[in-house]
Amino acid sequence: MNEQENMIVPSSKEEDDLLTRSSKKIKNVVVGNEKEILQGHWPKLGETTSAFNVGGSSFADKLKGVDRSSDELEDDKGDDLSDDSLSDYSPEEKSKECNDWKCKISESLSRNFPTFHFSDKMKQRLYKAWGTAVIVKLLGRNIGFRALESRLQAMWAKRGVFNLINIGHGYYIVKFTNKEDYNMALTGGPWLLYDHYLIVKPWEAGFRPDKAEIEKAAVWVRIPKIPLEYYDEVALTVIGNRIGKTLKVDMNTSGHLRGHFARICVLVELDKQMMQGFYLDNQEFFIEYEGLHLLCTCCGIYGHRKETCPQRNRDNGCTSEPAVGKTTANADQHVDQKQDEQWRIVQKP
Repeated sequence: MNEQENMIVPSSKEEDDLLTRSSKKIKNVVVGNEKEILQGHWPKLGETTSAFNVGGSSFADKLKGVDRSSDELEDDKGDDLSDDSLSDYSPEEKSKECNDWKCKISESLSRNFPTFHFSDKMKQRLYKAWGTAVIVKLLGRNIGFRALESRLQAMWAKRGVFNLINIGHGYYIVKFTNKEDYNMALTGGPWLLYDHYLIVKPWEAGFRPDKAEIEKAAVWVRIPKIPLEYYDEVALTVIGNRIGKTLKVDMNTSGHLRGHFARICVLVELDKQMMQGFYLDNQEFFIEYEGLHLLCTCCGIYGHRKETCPQRNRDNGCTSEPAVGKTTANADQHVDQKQDEQWRIVQKP
């Protein structure tokens, strides 16, 4: 009986499998006369972790001050990033060696403020994840994250999904999973949200929203009262290239479906004075800009209103109220108001 009681019945395969997958915090398990420490559990003081514990020092080793990275450093001698390892190299050899490294760190002697130099190969790996991302900002208005996400979802998520990331200062990054949705966001504009332009440009490395400035924008421009014979794509392209850079002509204009005004999409420079109008066949025609609510009707420069215009305060000019052409929701019916020597803005209800 004693021999039978001392016999150890080996566990079955099912029991071993259940023990391996168990999530209970069992510190030690006795197998025969030996103790085996399970993977991922806290070892006793003085004992070493098992061979199953890979990936560097464990949390317990870090608390006890045990350094187990010496073996790894032996394998990574070729990746030494110190300046001393480059002392015997020529400048050409240094540059060649740095390209194979992930990062080089330069330490400052005056303060604890190191400089990190990532290699071109490492940067390419970092940039690859953002190849189908765009940077967007709503021009002249701030809206909530959920409101912007729902509107972009309806406009752009046709074949895939996207991730909207708020990076501050009114800028967002839209990361697409589908290449066609990405191309549509870049080329399908201009995009208008709440009668304000959504600036869309490809993602760029090192973009800083706190220092970024919007210099150009694609806007719709109207030319009221222009004769129908000039509703021609070539003729309107010539006029648009003087306003900025013609991107496209509205289909209703090129197809002679609308006669109140000609409409073209133009890439304009926001930091320069906008074109006010032009002469054609000894007649003057004024230009109307859609959605540029911060376009000063006094000096024609975007970024401030007439009330805070520096030129107005200096010259005491622009005393008359600006006229605003409005369109109804059911028809493109243009309403004219007297507006001499002022830039015109078109608003939609």
